Amino acid sequence: MILDNVDDVETFSSRKDEQDKPPESPPVSLAAYLPQSRNGSILITSRNKDAAAGLAGGYKNIKEVQAMDESQGRQLLRNKLLQDALTDDAIDLLRALDCIPLAITQAAAYINRRARMTIPKYLDEFRRNNNKRENLLN
Repeated sequence: MILDNVDDVETFSSRKDEQDKPPESPPVSLAAYLPQSRNGSILITSRNKDAAAGLAGGYKNIKEVQAMDESQGRQLLRNKLLQDALTDDAIDLLRALDCIPLAITQAAAYINRRARMTIPKYLDEFRRNNNKRENLLN
């Protein structure tokens, strides 16, 4: 099971909080619904170490993943784009997207779906305004 973007400590409070409540009380947090088993695993992604530690059973169980660098971002963009060559605009795009893998993948998918879309055109639309930026990333 994967829990992605668990950034709010309140959404998934500690399971210990649930155990202190009377049995007839309905669970308050989503943590009560997480499976308890030795079979399988739960992968939690979060930008909030406190939230991750609460679900993972402590800070020692957290594996921090470093951000992608531009070289890794270029390789991901190259792998996702149908276009063969990356231009200098690709670096500008990666910087605008903070080398976030999901954002790069979504940008490449958008560029691939549009017949005349190029990296410079995408970057121009991306920079125009925040509303357009949300649409492009969705």
